[in-house]
Amino acid sequence: MLDGAFKPVNGTGGKTVVTAKILASGVDVHYGTKQALDNVSIAIPANAVTAFIGPSGCGKSTFLRCINRMNDTIAGCRVTGHLSIDGHDIYASDVDPVELRSRVGMVFQKPNQGEIRHDTTKPDGTPRKL
Repeated sequence: MLDGAFKPVNGTGGKTVVTAKILASGVDVHYGTKQALDNVSIAIPANAVTAFIGPSGCGKSTFLRCINRMNDTIAGCRVTGHLSIDGHDIYASDVDPVELRSRVGMVFQKPNQGEIRHDTTKPDGTPRKL
């Protein structure tokens, strides 16, 4: 299930250790009565590029929103299972979601039109030269 995250490390006496930066185990996401993710488990290593590829509606963005707890902002959304970063449970009661989001960013599929307008116009509303 999480074979890619486990490997022997020198100096551990041959013991297997988790080397994942982000570890998800048995993650389920429900929006009301609709289940969006079912038993997702993955180990994401540090200092590597990881891509989630799939058709529209398959749960890529839903899973990413679990990692930075943006699902907390969606009414009726329920996340179960375990998600950790550097071995720390990101859904623990002492984790501040705002602080977490300052460390775990997200690039949205469709940019917010207001952000584009802000980036392409001067404070007085005139277009910036690009």
